[in-house]
Amino acid sequence: MGCSIWIDENQDRIYRLRPRPNPLVNKWWICNEGRYGYHYVHDVRRLVRPMRRDGQAVHELDWNRLPGELLDRLRSATPLAAVVSPFLSLEEAYMLCKLMRSLDSHAVLACGPIPVVGEDQHFPGGFVVLAEKCPNRRGVEAVLAHFAGRVVAFEELLQQLAEGAVRGVWVAGGYPMPWIDQHQAQQFDGLQLLVVQDLFPSPLSERATYVLPSAAFAEREGSYVNRNDRLQTSTWAIRLLAACGQKHSCTGRCLGCRACTTRAAYWTNCPDTSASFRPPPARFPKQGWTCGSTCWPIGRWIFGR
Repeated sequence: MGCSIWIDENQDRIYRLRPRPNPLVNKWWICNEGRYGYHYVHDVRRLVRPMRRDGQAVHELDWNRLPGELLDRLRSATPLAAVVSPFLSLEEAYMLCKLMRSLDSHAVLACGPIPVVGEDQHFPGGFVVLAEKCPNRRGVEAVLAHFAGRVVAFEELLQQLAEGAVRGVWVAGGYPMPWIDQHQAQQFDGLQLLVVQDLFPSPLSERATYVLPSAAFAEREGSYVNRNDRLQTSTWAIRLLAACGQKHSCTGRCLGCRACTTRAAYWTNCPDTSASFRPPPARFPKQGWTCGSTCWPIGRWIFGR
């Protein structure tokens, strides 16, 4: 349900997650998956440096030169597509979609796989542990629908890849668990350009032209919309790994926004968004803001409709 939490940390290491009382979301509860599901943030297998693959050779890249290099490669690899993970924040999803559509007005924008494990578990008092294991499906789908008019499923993109309709793809993952298998990853073979931005190595990152590290939930600011259409915001609790450096602003810098490293900075500095992507109210309630039909349509707060 997108539970409200406190993160207890010391010197950029998480030691505990606690429920933050929120009568409109999780009350005072937190599920075991949420309570103990943070250890991946400090996993030694995480991707931490931007890399480029040239044949069998792999080169570490300079963050300062990376945006210009990516732009040149993307412009030469149209038609383009993007895979937008439901683990991204609204800001991250919007910047990636805007970037791809600025380079290719017909770029395919697809939602990444939606992880579902078992069935919803209902407890007395209304607390629900959802089988859907991602924090921002509703928000990401709203962003995709804003740009493309509809939500393209991951399976539909795989079909377009099989038909040769796309030459360049940017995959923004951020999944804390394995999310793509060898068979699915093989569908990306033959592309002129494949950019994979994720937390961990995968069968897809092994095929990527560029591999970029992704920020975990505790390392970034952002906004999210849970399954009940409640818009909530979060701030970073720990700093990015030193090697991850400027990853958080890479997409924004490709758009010409060098200052887009935080949620507030995005609203202020990213050019040409004020008319289409409005921030939440200045006095944003700690319980979040309902975006559903009982309050405002989800698109109104996000896109100023």
